[in-house]
Amino acid sequence: MIDREEYLERIRGATPAQRVSITFELAENFLSRAIEAKNTEKEMFAHYVSKTKNCLTQLIGGLDFNVPMARDLYEIYLYIYKLLTRAYFRYGLEEAEEGLSLLAMLKSSFDFAAEQESGVFNSEEKKAQVFAGLTYRREGLSEYVEQDHGRGYTV
Repeated sequence: MIDREEYLERIRGATPAQRVSITFELAENFLSRAIEAKNTEKEMFAHYVSKTKNCLTQLIGGLDFNVPMARDLYEIYLYIYKLLTRAYFRYGLEEAEEGLSLLAMLKSSFDFAAEQESGVFNSEEKKAQVFAGLTYRREGLSEYVEQDHGRGYTV
């Protein structure tokens, strides 16, 4: 069972890339549970496939289409969403398993990005420097610049 409080705590302290990774983790968890329920309970299968689709909707809603990579991610997310829609209506295990495989591949990429981002945010040396980069948030991918005015750095 998914511990809601545990996930909320992880999300509160997460970097933007870690939040995306957590969303993928939830989607994988929901879809795995759907596949497990496939043989026993049709209603639970449908419930968990719907939850997975909700995660994909969150990921799609967070894309900034001004960034070229966002279009590619959108196409992949949309493909998975369509697979899950077919799985939902056809009660199809094959589509659900393909969706799970694709989610796992995407998650591993975002886990790597989150690990890189985490190193930047947690490094004491980097905390005092101006940091510029890309972030993935609910509103989308966007470039930002962060500055510590109290230490004499200027942009």
